[in-house]
Amino acid sequence: LASKIETAMVAESARWGDQHYSTPLTQQEWYNERGWILNTYLPRRSDIVLDQFIEASLYPSVPAPVFKQHGGSFSDGFLLSMTASSRIYYTLDGSDPREHGTGQAVGNLYDGPVPLEMTTVVKARALGGKNVWSALNEALFVLDTPSPLRITEIMYHSREPSETGAEAGYAPGDFDFIELRNTGSNTIGLAGITFADGVAFDFTQSGLHTLAPGEYVVLVKNLTAFAERYPNWADMSIAGVFQFPADSLDNGGERLTLKDGLGRTILSFEYDDEWYPSTDGLGFSLVIRDENASSDAWGKKASWRPATDMDGSPGRDDPAPPEFPAVVINEALTNTFPPEKDSIELYNPAGSPAKIGGWFLTDDRTQPRKFRIPDETEIAAGGYLVFHEDDFNADPDDPNSFLLSSLGEEVYLFSADAEGNLTAYSQGYRFGAAENSVTFGRYVTSTGEDHFVAQVSETLNEGNAGPKVGPVVINEIMFNPPPIAGRNNTDHEYLELRNISSESVPLFDPDVSENTWRLGGGIDYAFPANTTLTPGDRVLVVGFDPEIETARLDDFGSTYALDVNVRIFGPYTGRLENSGERISLFKPDDPKEPSHPDAGTVPHVLVDQVDYSNADPWPIGADGTGDSLQRLVSDRYGNDPSNWQAASPTPGQDNAGDPLQDADGDGMPDQWEMDHFGGTEVPNGGAEEDWDHDGSSNLDEYLAGTDPTDAASALAISSILTSSDSTITITWRSVGGKYYAILRTTDLTSGFDQIEAANIPATPPENFYTIENGQTESVYYQIAVER
Repeated sequence: LASKIETAMVAESARWGDQHYSTPLTQQEWYNERGWILNTYLPRRSDIVLDQFIEASLYPSVPAPVFKQHGGSFSDGFLLSMTASSRIYYTLDGSDPREHGTGQAVGNLYDGPVPLEMTTVVKARALGGKNVWSALNEALFVLDTPSPLRITEIMYHSREPSETGAEAGYAPGDFDFIELRNTGSNTIGLAGITFADGVAFDFTQSGLHTLAPGEYVVLVKNLTAFAERYPNWADMSIAGVFQFPADSLDNGGERLTLKDGLGRTILSFEYDDEWYPSTDGLGFSLVIRDENASSDAWGKKASWRPATDMDGSPGRDDPAPPEFPAVVINEALTNTFPPEKDSIELYNPAGSPAKIGGWFLTDDRTQPRKFRIPDETEIAAGGYLVFHEDDFNADPDDPNSFLLSSLGEEVYLFSADAEGNLTAYSQGYRFGAAENSVTFGRYVTSTGEDHFVAQVSETLNEGNAGPKVGPVVINEIMFNPPPIAGRNNTDHEYLELRNISSESVPLFDPDVSENTWRLGGGIDYAFPANTTLTPGDRVLVVGFDPEIETARLDDFGSTYALDVNVRIFGPYTGRLENSGERISLFKPDDPKEPSHPDAGTVPHVLVDQVDYSNADPWPIGADGTGDSLQRLVSDRYGNDPSNWQAASPTPGQDNAGDPLQDADGDGMPDQWEMDHFGGTEVPNGGAEEDWDHDGSSNLDEYLAGTDPTDAASALAISSILTSSDSTITITWRSVGGKYYAILRTTDLTSGFDQIEAANIPATPPENFYTIENGQTESVYYQIAVER
């Protein structure tokens, strides 16, 4: 407590010491008094007060046992010694060694050092005579090895209560639960383990002290409601009811943090309702795929899946999920004029037909059962299937019919059984406003994320054309300038926008000049009317007003040696968060006609978006170092960490050196050669040479994204597994941002002359592809990376 107010005492000593004393008191007098209280008064006073309590019969006269180590961390093989002037009784399960009410000894009689094998609360008393007990001495001992306790299932947005449950007054959140499991090979102690974020729960107070290997424990929101939905609840190990800052687990996702008795983090991650629509109020829980994965896996969508059965599987293994066809929504046309029609394209990336009869398409994931896909519908291997508004809006008066809003909404696909009951698979996207005839399409980033973005051209019933980039892009982000004494470092934040097109771009609607482009997301700024960017033009946007705050503008300009001709706009509201956030650039589209349901509305179409971060896989060198985040290739898709680098700031100028520059023309970027070989002209570093002797040329390794100096890093099939029904599963190591093809042949002398599958996006670190072959002849497969 004294250290917390030490700085404040500087002002206190000046205020009171000068006013009330002829010889002013300084902070030193406070230091002297503090030292006397801490080192003399309190140590002596403790014994005095204890003697007074004993004399008043408020404290036992028998001294309590003393532990050789009073709690804290211990290693395997630790022996706990205790000392007292009389017999000692102790427990290792958190109970009192003296029975309440009778005074009888119920603990273990201490007869020598006690081995501690797991985290536990040790409680001990000394018995000095007939029923004359000491006070209780207790301490939490925490095993120093990391706890194998893991969160394995989360029901964060449970479905609506049954009719009986509704009559009982239950709300959906009353059925929320969290399942944990001991993933280790030894029994563990739960004492001291708490939830620090998301929910509040302390296992020390739960009465459940240990958890055997593989055993589950469940925490619930409302035990009565839980028992109504899960009749087998009595067979589960339920530790208790957790508390919330709000009414229940956050339906939109939140951080959950589990800590041990020393405050060390066991697990901390954020779940997200955007991961799987079927877990967001439709009755399916989130289940971890690999409970033995590293702890950082818990915060990733790919590490979780929807539960196999409705309402999940608390307290037990979740059944293996059925094999759903991995069909995805691949493209959507949302802003149409006749004869165009709203359209939804599905794509089957697998090597076998996908039967999706009875599944559902919807424009509202909270109402999944809208358009039921006709029975017997099948999509060929690697094939496409397009539904038009004639299908999903056949009867506009039907409440389940829908159109796709040109202002933005969502489109989702849900699996279902023959009776129309939802099963666990779901996939889809939310989208914003669209320009007329411009489709949204699926794009897989270098990190394996699916983005649904405007496409260069409409390609329904075939592979997507790729993201539409520009004409103006977010080209540089200075989000955490280094601190400078006497200045606000946020004054040195900026965004740089660049016109990458060959034509001038007005940042306003030429027909309605007051409708201007704007920045949104973590910051907000609307450009002035009549602002135009010429071809190649760069402008900066800052957090202060450059028109009137000239001192801040001069400081900004001198800090970056800024060219006086660079235009600077501002102020934006908000700030560029140091931990990262979303920055979006929008342009106004034509206002909706009077006949339109949204008459007068001005749609804002997304032109560019960057979800930057100060953590991997984004470049981490721009966080407070003085470097900025810079786009590598301006006309390449921007919301992908592989297209950004950290480099010395270049506001209003060309970004740092292009890492794709290939001065020697050998097909391998110079920087890539420097990184791997130490130069562009070194022995064994030529395009056709093979540095690591793994059978792939250096150029091929560059194209495949593998390491040319590591023979274990190669484009190769890891395994081919066959089953009794002739199904073949091919596995290969994959690299983010790449697309693969599987080639085949029945005769190696003729080469791999057939394409089994193509345009397969990477899902690093491995890809899996299933082929329902059905033939008995020998077949050879080859994996290839597409350029």
